[in-house]
Amino acid sequence: MLSRIKYPYIRFVLALLVLGIGLFFVISDQNFDTDYNKAKTFTDIKLLQMQEGDKIEQKIVFDHKTVHSIGISIVNRTNACEGDIEIALLDSDGNEIWKEKTNVTDFKLQRVQWYRLKCDVIEESEYVLCISAQELTGFIQFAGVDSDYGARGVGSAVVTRDERQDGLSLFVEMTYSKSLDKKSRVIILLWTLVVLCHICAFEILYADKRRRMITIFSLVDLTVISAYFKLGIDFEQVYNYKLFAVIIIAVLIVITLSTIMLVGGCKKIEMYFILYAALFGAMYTILLPPFSAPDEDRHYLAAYRLSNVIMMNAENDRKGITFMRECDAAAHETYITNEYFCDIISKLVSGKEDLSKEIIKVNNSFAPSVPVVMYLPQALGISLGRLLYVNGVQLIYCGRLMNLMFFTMLTAMAIKIMPYGKWIIFAICQIPIVVELAASCSYDAIVIALTFFVVAYLLKMTVQKNRISKKELAVLAAICTVYASLKPVYLPIVALVFIIPGRKISDVLWKSILYKTGVFLLSVMMVGAVYKGLWFNMAVISNERIVRNENYDDPDDFVMELDRDVQISDQDHYIHPNIDFIIENPFDIVESYAGAVIDLSDEWVFSAFGKYLSWYDVELPTYVTITMMLLAYISFVCEDYNIIPDMDRFKRRWAVLMMFGCWVAVLLTSYLEWTNPSRKTILGVQGRYFIPIFVVAIFLLQGKHRKKEDTDCNIVMLASFVNVMALMGICSEIWGR
Repeated sequence: MLSRIKYPYIRFVLALLVLGIGLFFVISDQNFDTDYNKAKTFTDIKLLQMQEGDKIEQKIVFDHKTVHSIGISIVNRTNACEGDIEIALLDSDGNEIWKEKTNVTDFKLQRVQWYRLKCDVIEESEYVLCISAQELTGFIQFAGVDSDYGARGVGSAVVTRDERQDGLSLFVEMTYSKSLDKKSRVIILLWTLVVLCHICAFEILYADKRRRMITIFSLVDLTVISAYFKLGIDFEQVYNYKLFAVIIIAVLIVITLSTIMLVGGCKKIEMYFILYAALFGAMYTILLPPFSAPDEDRHYLAAYRLSNVIMMNAENDRKGITFMRECDAAAHETYITNEYFCDIISKLVSGKEDLSKEIIKVNNSFAPSVPVVMYLPQALGISLGRLLYVNGVQLIYCGRLMNLMFFTMLTAMAIKIMPYGKWIIFAICQIPIVVELAASCSYDAIVIALTFFVVAYLLKMTVQKNRISKKELAVLAAICTVYASLKPVYLPIVALVFIIPGRKISDVLWKSILYKTGVFLLSVMMVGAVYKGLWFNMAVISNERIVRNENYDDPDDFVMELDRDVQISDQDHYIHPNIDFIIENPFDIVESYAGAVIDLSDEWVFSAFGKYLSWYDVELPTYVTITMMLLAYISFVCEDYNIIPDMDRFKRRWAVLMMFGCWVAVLLTSYLEWTNPSRKTILGVQGRYFIPIFVVAIFLLQGKHRKKEDTDCNIVMLASFVNVMALMGICSEIWGR
């Protein structure tokens, strides 16, 4: 490979030159970096008028001793205004340390006039900037702003004609000359090494299209990290620096291993998924502390309830009472702050927390009416943590990591068995909200993973050439019945079983139709058994060892209020719609659906692609969401169409109809549960509810195009870019608060 490097001597000289320049900036303490202290607005200007004999005084505190320049501005000057203005800087004792005269004709309207200081100042000491008119005809008006919008260090009151103007400051700009800070030196050193690598091996890095894309995306990732490191993140706590270093190491591992697999020609998409899910999922679960994911506080309590049953401990009754270790019942926040984040990380790493084994009763428990399987991974992780005697924070992470492991395992199996559409599943799993849910205690992780698995199995049976065996039919029936009971709103996805060609089940048409109908009806019956018969339902799990005669107060969540929870058919006002209301007002549901689409569709789309995380408290930049949409688009249009069979119109229309059915069902649930009929919209719907519907779009692919070369490289590298931007955005949101 060395023989392929052209012009080695010239490259060697250039490398030494770049290395020397880079080391000069890294090692030198010379003051050549200018920090600009900018006022916050120039739109809401307050006029400070001056004429002959007037004086304007403004107190200033400098952040650095090496002040470079001071700038002021005027916003009005009459045509007859002539003469000189004197600008002076006085210390706290009234001594003049700098002075300069300016002719009024030098001022440009609404432009900053800069003055170079030729003196040293003392940091954090108070000075007075004095502007006086001694030889002025006419008048001029200097720019002032509300003190809240002034530059940092400018006082909260300006003195004009010996009168104090509270809440008003002179519009003052300041620049400082100083040596490079540590962050700038690290960035310069890093980019020096990158440039050296390109100079020494340019042809090798860009030898072919695949290597070129890997190199370009790696440089873009590095640029994003450098920009956030320098400008977008405040490192107030020592844990912030340490965890940022961990994130960089994780990103390097992901890019390095994925590059090795891409260059080596690895075609196992599930391996790329496992790599990204494991490392980026671990970063998400650390950056977003416990209970920050949507509804995670309640999901954790429900999983703990199931853990009590697994471990055969004194547990709970059917009204939601749960017994927990005292250290596990500590209150935690759902709104993330930097202080809360550092406190959680400290307890997670050091384990310094009161580890009380005393069992106490928790009245604010949560017993949802959902299948037990939705909390099984989290409960297993919590049970393992309790056996290891970890503290309360570490116990939550045990449940989170077990949930992430189950999600990764199920999704990897789905990708493995899929005949095509593998990259689509991979792309969906890069959506920030999907990664957050998978790395939390939320049961949505299991719902999404099982959606992948059901669609993958149906797709496999649809395109396979051999006759479907009885074992495969039994597996299909089992996974469909289990999946249908998770969230009945996704029951139309089970109805995709009718897309399977009948001849692959039986040569007799009515037998194949009967079997497919039987699978769907069995799924519907399982929904009824779980939610009406309470089979394997979280709402009824309990132990025989429970003390039934213990006195306690019912949790507030389970107190029934007649006016709130019971809808009477002949009442004039309905708090929430019900069947009687829909019958009486058949067009209201149409108006509510239309109103919801008009008012909320943009929010649904952006939140579905991960713009909002952590109870909507963490808002990622819009360009992250748009890049994620681009990744999803590429994964669809660049699929390997050579192996995709042509779907007839009926099957594709059926898939579209089932997608629409899921959408209607999702909105209908919120319409009946949360919406006031007078609002003419639908409340409580979040974009993450539509993510399982994305998977059904795989059935719409047709075999009419050829796969573009190096598509896998583009998808993998773009996925790394999305994750890097999302992680940097999360750090900026949390550490900047």
